[in-house]
Amino acid sequence: MTKTTDQEIAEIKLALEGLEDPHPDYMPPELKELLTRVLVAHAHMENALETRILLQLKNDVPNLDDETRHAIAYSIRPVLESLPYRSKLEIVQNYRDGVPKSSLSKVNRYRVEFAHPRGMELRNKYNAATPEGTQNIRNVYRCLLQAYQEMDNYFIKIDGVPKMREKQL
Repeated sequence: MTKTTDQEIAEIKLALEGLEDPHPDYMPPELKELLTRVLVAHAHMENALETRILLQLKNDVPNLDDETRHAIAYSIRPVLESLPYRSKLEIVQNYRDGVPKSSLSKVNRYRVEFAHPRGMELRNKYNAATPEGTQNIRNVYRCLLQAYQEMDNYFIKIDGVPKMREKQL
């Protein structure tokens, strides 16, 4: 009997869960959810920084036709994508137009912390069963929300259009 792709994915996920459980860096499901949110927010912020750099190019050379501007953006994007997050933030910070550096730096610190967990450290710090862990979890969520909101306001200020969108609850 031939397995479907969905069946194979389900089997692989189950096997991975079995391998993760005894591992010293195992993350419980609620910590994995927090990790996912941090990584997604970081990716959004990084994309927003790249967009801001491209907007600056558009502003610096306003008389280019659309075809030329798109060709330049297409050529520059791989270079931007290869730059580290902190470099992109430094570039945008040099525009001196109010990029929310503090929030973006915090998102990056959380991304580093969650992407490189060390043993029990992450689980202990973000343990939902403890008051301190719950506060730490809340602080991460607050930081992510603040970064999204500040980036929206930043893009409204510089371009008149929000880059980030809050999901309506």
